[in-house]
Amino acid sequence: MAKRFSIKSAKGFSLMELIITLTLLSIVLAGIYTLYFYVQTGFNMTDARSEINHQMNFAFMQMTNDIRSASKPNNETMSVRVVSQYEMLVYTQNKESKYIVISYKINTEKKILQRGWVECATEIPPEVKNPSYGIIENWETVMAGVLESASMPDGDYTSGFLDITDADTNERREIRITLIGNDSNRPLNRPIVSVKTLTSRSKGSP
Repeated sequence: MAKRFSIKSAKGFSLMELIITLTLLSIVLAGIYTLYFYVQTGFNMTDARSEINHQMNFAFMQMTNDIRSASKPNNETMSVRVVSQYEMLVYTQNKESKYIVISYKINTEKKILQRGWVECATEIPPEVKNPSYGIIENWETVMAGVLESASMPDGDYTSGFLDITDADTNERREIRITLIGNDSNRPLNRPIVSVKTLTSRSKGSP
């Protein structure tokens, strides 16, 4: 006599089992998202720090080249002059041997470091103290994200220029420059602070 086989219906998930499964799945997905968030945040911070360092190094390289090539426009004027905390003037000559004055300005409102220059209208600069060659119209942004001040673990810092030359009559000028940088779109937990002292070469007036 042939045996009959019956297929029993499979038992489905209970509501409690479904809730537990969904809870575990949510925990796993939350863990994956948290890990991704931390990895992405770390990448953004590293990239932002690298970009700030790049801009800061370029700014100091540009200022170093200008200050080292500075020369007195006349006997009454120094080759490098700090006008204020946020402005520095560098008197020098361009490739065509034309006398020019270069201005570095920290714009605290726009949070940028600017470089501008103007050429002297005469072949030889006028014999007056701190001559003005005219209105500077050629400006470029050397560094973005320059902060006015910052509190760091080792003290408080303020961006700007400071003449620390031993004597006012010393033709070699020592300028201490402080730059504080941060990315406005991807702000770091702690800004980058760089302080350098740049020295001009001794070059007499024309």
